[in-house]
Amino acid sequence: MRRSFTLIEIIVTIIIILILVGIGFSIYRTQLKKALIASAKAVLHQIRASILRCIEDKETFPTGWQDLDISNPSNQDWNYTFSGNVNSFTVTAIKQRSPYQNLHVQINKEGLITVY
Repeated sequence: MRRSFTLIEIIVTIIIILILVGIGFSIYRTQLKKALIASAKAVLHQIRASILRCIEDKETFPTGWQDLDISNPSNQDWNYTFSGNVNSFTVTAIKQRSPYQNLHVQINKEGLITVY
């Protein structure tokens, strides 16, 4: 007699595979978001350091990218802006494209990072 898989066995196998794919995709998305945030943080730290150098050297807050010793790092994926004054400022990175479009990563003068 020839033995074959029953419909129940095939359905259970497919369900198990779908559950594993779902878990894997969820982990992938989480790691992707962490990597994007880490990338933005690195650039924000550079911009913050450049602003602090400008404040220390010129004793004024930079009015634009031309006042800093780095060029505007904005690209297709991230838009970087800074605002504030000598006493308090923030540098913001906003994700421009999917995935995680409109993800905001921000650093202040003290170096505190905020993600929203």
